[in-house]
Amino acid sequence: MNGDLTPAEASEAGELATALLGRSDGFELLRELVIEERMLSALLARVRAPREQAESLSHVHRAHQVDVPLGASRQRRNREASWRAHAQRAAAILLIVTGVAAGSRARDVLRWMRQGSQPEAHTVVTRAGQWDTVHLPDGSQAILAPGTELRYAIATTVGARELRLNGQAIFSVRHDSARPFRVQTPRAVIEDLGTTFAVREYSADAAVRVAVRTGAVTLHAIAAHGTSAVTLRQGESARIDSGGAVVRLAGSDSSDWAWTTGRLVFDNAPLSDVLAELHRWYDVDFQLEDSTLLTQHFTGAFEAATLSQVLNILGPIVHARFEQRGRVVTVTSRRGP
Repeated sequence: MNGDLTPAEASEAGELATALLGRSDGFELLRELVIEERMLSALLARVRAPREQAESLSHVHRAHQVDVPLGASRQRRNREASWRAHAQRAAAILLIVTGVAAGSRARDVLRWMRQGSQPEAHTVVTRAGQWDTVHLPDGSQAILAPGTELRYAIATTVGARELRLNGQAIFSVRHDSARPFRVQTPRAVIEDLGTTFAVREYSADAAVRVAVRTGAVTLHAIAAHGTSAVTLRQGESARIDSGGAVVRLAGSDSSDWAWTTGRLVFDNAPLSDVLAELHRWYDVDFQLEDSTLLTQHFTGAFEAATLSQVLNILGPIVHARFEQRGRVVTVTSRRGP
């Protein structure tokens, strides 16, 4: 029939059904993904029950039937009846999606299955002065630095895991070779190979930075078409420069990880970068009155410090004076001691 599943569609449907029904909580997942109450009657109405289908359903019924003593309580009989109903419904869905009872409605049902199993899309945004921990549906975790946006739509047990990042985050990934875990930034794609890794690419950053704490990742520059991916292993890091070239770095910088404990680390950073980072962490705007200060660089670290403490330490080193009024900090040149 014109509505029959193609071999590829039948294979896809069978894999989905197997993934669901092969789990101990498969029936509950089926309820969540497919047989919500408002859909159940419509789905079951699509089943055309030739003799072999009826026999299959009868077999499933017998396989899950439990003998109930005459003295059993009504509550137990009700529970058993509910369990048999779940088994029959699950068997009916399995028959539909694998094409046994597909008939002319097979493609409609498969399309319905695809739509019903699409994971919910999420967007998590951290504001200036805020960072957050995101527990992903697959058991992985992402720690987001201030001023970061993470978008994802990940199913609990099936399908690829694709995330889009603008900002800075550390990912601790539950590895699954059958389900790739990829983080895409505007200029890079990072694929997990069983890993805890850090990614940084704010829109104002000149380069993308990736560091690996455990495991390994593959790093590919989106702009560098035709180049091979670079594999980074434990303790290694790399950056993608403004031209799209991947450059390996010597080891991993403590700044890749220290921010999760409230410690900000700068290594010969231009003052513009330092002020941009302080803006993200302390939610203040800097107004630079003297452009000559942009030639100043800073090396050092701040741990659990207030903004006034940071500015008191930073000012003499970069020859700047800071005056704060509300959320605005005016930066002028420091003359004299």
